[in-house]
Amino acid sequence: MIIIHGENTKGSYSRLNLLIENHRKEGKNIISYNAAEIDITRLEQELNPSDLFGNQSLLVISNLFSGPKSKQKEALKISLQEKVDQPVVLYEQKEVPPTSLKPFTGSQIEVFKVSPQIFKFLESLSPNSPLLAQFNSLLSQEAEVEFIYAMLVRQIRLLITAKTNPNQLKTAPFVKRLLIIQAGKFSLEHLLDLHHRLYLIDKQIKLGKTSLDMESLLTGFLTAL
Repeated sequence: MIIIHGENTKGSYSRLNLLIENHRKEGKNIISYNAAEIDITRLEQELNPSDLFGNQSLLVISNLFSGPKSKQKEALKISLQEKVDQPVVLYEQKEVPPTSLKPFTGSQIEVFKVSPQIFKFLESLSPNSPLLAQFNSLLSQEAEVEFIYAMLVRQIRLLITAKTNPNQLKTAPFVKRLLIIQAGKFSLEHLLDLHHRLYLIDKQIKLGKTSLDMESLLTGFLTAL
């Protein structure tokens, strides 16, 4: 069994697609489930070594470790911790804690981490800061532009909190200090304006009111910090 996880969704999804393609070339069927859609009975049926013609299938289960907890998911985990003869891939778009993975002894664990450069990029946010080079570097490292957008929104919200009520920051003390220092480089009006501009980017894309893609819109956003 292979467990693929981590916030670098572009890398992890490419790895998942490669596994699927390789199994297709071997003549295997691909069976995919979201963990919320499969119960223990269905899992046991899918874990049969082969079909009537002796052909194995690749079973892909997503979000077993994420989303709402349930007795159904716990039962699936217990069943999958046993020896499985059929190829199985567990796929998560977030990093799974080591304690959750510990029972899956013998499994091949593949974690796709986000480049530390994303945090340097966020820490460099300041009025009129030249960030396009860092932004393009992140994209060249296969960072998802949607993930960069989400992290920008998160950082601006943290800076607004650091500016207005730093005691509400739920971060480590040294991170809190850095956020307060960074927030001091902006006026509150500026931070609120940046947050609104990011909101408009998301709204334009979702409503189809722009011909530009997320990368182009973020380039414009970063150019006019």
